[in-house]
Order: sequence, then C-alpha cells, then structure tokens
Amino acid sequence: MKKEDWINKVMVSIDQLDRVAPPADLFSKIEARIMEKPIKLVPLHWVIGVAASFLVLVFMNISALKENGTNSLSISTADAFESVKSELDPSNYLY
Repeated sequence: MKKEDWINKVMVSIDQLDRVAPPADLFSKIEARIMEKPIKLVPLHWVIGVAASFLVLVFMNISALKENGTNSLSISTADAFESVKSELDPSNYLY
C-alpha cells in the first residue's frame, strides 16, 4: 500500500509539471551550425580508381568462372571419397 501511494504521488507530481518550450530560434541555430561545417568530398581520381579496380576484379572473376566451367569434371561425392580413401595410408600412421 505504501509503495502504491508513493507511485501515485510521483505520477500526480509529474502531471503537474509544465512542459519546457524550446527557444524560438533553436531550429535556425541548429541549421546554421550544420551549414557551417565544411562538406568533405572524395576526390574524383579516388572514385575512378575504386570503380576501375572493382571492374577489373569482376572481369577476373567472370573469366575464372568461364575457364573453370569448361574444364571442370563433374565427380560424385562417392567417387571423390573413394579417391581420397585410396590415397590414404592404410596403416593409419600419421607420421
């Protein structure tokens, strides 16, 4: 009961508080500060360099995929397992 009374007193006191209004020119001051800061631009030669390296990387990946796609052999997992198993030493000695 004591706790509930305390909660009610706090809630009533909060309801009685007046809301604080910001100064009328606050928004314009914030905008002015934002406009004062210099805009940092990335130099054009950096943008061109990054774009060119990205394109080179994409073309290298495409050419690698084309090369591997035509020369690759499809092998089943069972065949791959058998080839690995045949290469292992049957004595189970690691060294």
